[in-house]
Amino acid sequence: MLNSIRSKLFTRQNTAESISSKIHSSISSNIKNVSNSIFYMNLNEKKVPHLDLSKRNLTSLSEEYSQTHINEITRVSKILKETRALFKGSPFKCGNKIRFNRTIEQHKECIDRLSMIRKSDNLSDHLIQSIKSKTGNCGELAYIAYALLHNSGFDADYIIFDDLKNKRFDHAICQVEILGEKYYVDPWFNIFCKKTDYSDVILEKANIWRENGKHISARLVWDEIEKYLKYNDSQFLSSFEIKNEDLQNLTKIIEGKVISSDLPITSVQFIEKIRSIQ
Repeated sequence: MLNSIRSKLFTRQNTAESISSKIHSSISSNIKNVSNSIFYMNLNEKKVPHLDLSKRNLTSLSEEYSQTHINEITRVSKILKETRALFKGSPFKCGNKIRFNRTIEQHKECIDRLSMIRKSDNLSDHLIQSIKSKTGNCGELAYIAYALLHNSGFDADYIIFDDLKNKRFDHAICQVEILGEKYYVDPWFNIFCKKTDYSDVILEKANIWRENGKHISARLVWDEIEKYLKYNDSQFLSSFEIKNEDLQNLTKIIEGKVISSDLPITSVQFIEKIRSIQ
């Protein structure tokens, strides 16, 4: 689902491994690549409670962090919430999440809206239209979080992951550093956690989604999706649903700064525009 936005917004630079030209023919014309090291998800670490910092209260945070650290964590959590609030209440929010509580018509309308807003070669206009239509996948949400983080003084990076093994899934998030420690901000998954905890957290979130009738799709097969919605049987999604093994294959291929030739998305003017949208 990120193919069209990335083909317009990025030109891939020095990726660590060759990637399908169809998926990543031009990944980062808007990103200055500062790290192309491979990051393989480590799923062998033992899970601990409350890895997602945005879900923790101040009392639990104080057991682990200093007050200065807590203040910064709180600021990032608020930015994650603000990013998601810009799309709140929309049945057309994400095109590659198949929801049992959304009609087939709403799923199709979401894709139509995404196709329309992604026709723009202007990054800031693209994102403004995304917010106005309350439609966006991980790429749009990560860009907006990136803009808000920079506006709040965080030197965020934009990160792209890809499934280099099977080419079934790619994903975009942001990275910030707090007191020398790196954290991932993922508005699409609604996650804010330490970089080292990210793999555990997204697997847990994906499992919760499945239990609640929400599935990540590698491609959209309308006949099968319609059967799933009719019978509430996920077996109809089995051939194209993103599963845990697909998430395990995610590899970081780009990490860097967003570069745009139009209105910079980190500018005060852009932030004022998106915050004024009703």
